[in-house]
Amino acid sequence: WFGIEQEYVLLEKNGLPIGWPSQRHTLKGCQSYFYAVGSENVAGRQVADAHVKACSYAGVKLYGSNGEAIISQWEYQIGPLPGVEAGDHLWISRYILQRVAEDFDVVVSFEPRPFGSSRQPGGAGHINFSTKSSRSEGGLDWINKAIAKLELTHELHLAAYDPRKDKSNEERLKGNLLATPQREFSAAVGSKRVCVRVPRQTQVAGRGFFEDRRPGANVEPYRAMQALVQTLCSVK
Repeated sequence: WFGIEQEYVLLEKNGLPIGWPSQRHTLKGCQSYFYAVGSENVAGRQVADAHVKACSYAGVKLYGSNGEAIISQWEYQIGPLPGVEAGDHLWISRYILQRVAEDFDVVVSFEPRPFGSSRQPGGAGHINFSTKSSRSEGGLDWINKAIAKLELTHELHLAAYDPRKDKSNEERLKGNLLATPQREFSAAVGSKRVCVRVPRQTQVAGRGFFEDRRPGANVEPYRAMQALVQTLCSVK
């Protein structure tokens, strides 16, 4: 099963993020914007909420939406769903988001480096992954073996997660950004600064899912999920 966390940024037609102050140095720290409320901390909630409602009406399996690390950046979650179905729902949700954005006269960016600066957050498309083995008793052992295989195939996955072959996502991974893994492979429990994160509830339960944090916001879901299946389907 797959769950995809799709981040995006809302821009004015001139390319500037909506809601940003004229003097960028007055932006607050990123912690002020995660799941934020208040007009001083949020821009674009009408777009995000309208998108959720439109997806619900269309039957898209969208299960959450929240403000992200910087004002004008949002995230929504697709799934959990089987692989091809998860990709279908993500593509339709992206289309609906862009149609909704037209009504508000704003532009949607799915760029891995939407702000162009290493000082600002990147745009991600994290993929949560589980199998019957990982969700069963003793599943944490399976997850640890899976992570070992992901380390061996790290370069193959980075290529699969780069749909334009322009290494824009690799630039995100080199940016030393908040909640962004580094270029070298890493894994840990609970940390957002690693390539593969094991949620604390998975560790406590001894089974569950893990999160691949390497994909960027422009990830091509079918290729990314195919890479995960090809790498991990032989794990016993």
